[in-house]
Amino acid sequence: QLGTAAWVLASPVTRAAFILSKLIAHAAGILALVVGLQGAVAYLQISLRTGELLPLLPFAAAVGLHGLHLVFYLTFGLMLGVFSQNRGPVIGISVGLWFVQQAAGLAISAVWPGTPPFLPAGLADMSSAVASGQPLPSVAPVVSAALLAVLFVLIALWRFEKEEF
Repeated sequence: QLGTAAWVLASPVTRAAFILSKLIAHAAGILALVVGLQGAVAYLQISLRTGELLPLLPFAAAVGLHGLHLVFYLTFGLMLGVFSQNRGPVIGISVGLWFVQQAAGLAISAVWPGTPPFLPAGLADMSSAVASGQPLPSVAPVVSAALLAVLFVLIALWRFEKEEF
């Protein structure tokens, strides 16, 4: 929107490098501040409230699940951003995807009780169980979120190569 991409791409930078650097910069900031810092604060608050240190590895694994969940939506937004010139559809479709996943998960659970979650939205629910030391109920949300994130990046790279400025 501001012409930054056209300006940056006027220098000897590949389009793939532009997209990947944008992804890495945003992911690093989000994972450090939103996931890492807040996870550390939560760990300290819970430990102080309970009077004992929580097991660190299960808590870190739960925070990692939240990080993967955010990376899924970050890559989804990045992919949508190369298809749209406006921010509104990118935000709206991303929020819509979150609602659709929640509704689909509830509908599947109602029809087939006991079905483990397999959509990336299930990561948030599973993190509580993992933080308390329980085993991961299903690896399906982890695998689906990781694979879809990679797919979203590949689609963004493919589409941005065809973009004209």
